[in-house]
Amino acid sequence: MTHHAEGTGEYAHPESTVDQAWSSSFLARLPAKVQSELRDTSVALTIPAGHIIYRAHDDPRLILVISGLVRIVAASPEGRKATIRYASRADCVGMVSVVTDTQEVTAEAVTAAEVLFLNVGRLQHFARTEPAVGWPVAQFVGRVCTEVIEMMSSALFGSVRQRVARHLLDLAVRRGDDLVVVQDQQEIADAIGSVREVAGRAIRDLRERGLVSRSDAGLRLDDPQGIHEISLHG
Repeated sequence: MTHHAEGTGEYAHPESTVDQAWSSSFLARLPAKVQSELRDTSVALTIPAGHIIYRAHDDPRLILVISGLVRIVAASPEGRKATIRYASRADCVGMVSVVTDTQEVTAEAVTAAEVLFLNVGRLQHFARTEPAVGWPVAQFVGRVCTEVIEMMSSALFGSVRQRVARHLLDLAVRRGDDLVVVQDQQEIADAIGSVREVAGRAIRDLRERGLVSRSDAGLRLDDPQGIHEISLHG
């Protein structure tokens, strides 16, 4: 099974780290023989921050996130992008493509991420032939759909702080070792449908919480995971 990712292939995950992520994921609900085969045919990679894990229109992909923060990005025909989901330790990304055979989104590493590529063909086989696999897969796909709905609702109806946090993650680019937003407060305010002063207060609040700071390159995201939590829960 061939995988590709715009990162550096490293196969040296501490076993306990993989075990902990696996046991906390939906994969732990699968029959033992299925888990064993999926583990034996998996491929581990370390993806640098800012790199693509897989692209839209690739073959179906499924990854287990061992560490780091990953975002799922949808794009319009005109090239506009929007993050529709985030995934962190013990979450799986790409399951919708497993059940639909189409890959409509791109997965990117927001921070450096350790991931495990799973054997899509084997999981599809087990899902078709074993009810003990098909039902957990269906439940997980339903959970992913619910998360996307919640995230879209937050983007549309959330507080200013939630919307600012969400857009900071969407706008951030890699500058050396830092994750930086180069847009100014007015551009951020325009993106969330607010005014500069209100967006500025939300950014100041994030700065006081130690989540962001000013740098020569722009607004540096010092704690992307913490900003992600703010985007979800306020």
